[in-house]
Amino acid sequence: VSKESAYDKGKGFGWLPDGSFQRDFDIREVLNRHRPFDNLVRDFCNPIKATFAVDVPNGEYKVWLMLAPPGASVYHGAFKHRTVTAQGKVIHDQEYTAESFKKWEFQWQDTEDMPGDDLWERYVNSSFRPVLFDATVSDGQIKLDFDGHGDAWAAMVCGLVVWPKAADTQAQKWLAGLDD
Repeated sequence: VSKESAYDKGKGFGWLPDGSFQRDFDIREVLNRHRPFDNLVRDFCNPIKATFAVDVPNGEYKVWLMLAPPGASVYHGAFKHRTVTAQGKVIHDQEYTAESFKKWEFQWQDTEDMPGDDLWERYVNSSFRPVLFDATVSDGQIKLDFDGHGDAWAAMVCGLVVWPKAADTQAQKWLAGLDD
């Protein structure tokens, strides 16, 4: 989905009207000679303040949301604050102060890569951590509100997966395959 993916009742998902967006981003713009490590986290949609809706029957759901890490955009180092709410409830609120940004930026400064090290686990899985949460639907839609608090490179949505809680076992297997 891109910022152009307006809500469409026929498709059952999309961005609701009146959202504010920065342009979508594909990391290949800056790494044209190098293949990004994963298509899922290679590009992201940049809502500054917008709501994404998914039509689902009323009930209990699990949601997996992947946001790009700070510094994912070369145009803007790291965001200051981003918040995601689901069904009106805050499910992710992340602020970067000078101290927390320093911790993020220099987390591997004393790390030396050695033969046999799992570099995927060290760098990729530690940077791209999905937000997992439950959502109760009573109006036929899961609504996710993204707020970058005025920062155009904050929310950076890479991926979203929604499934009924009753299908959690199958979903966990699918997510394990995605991780592999």
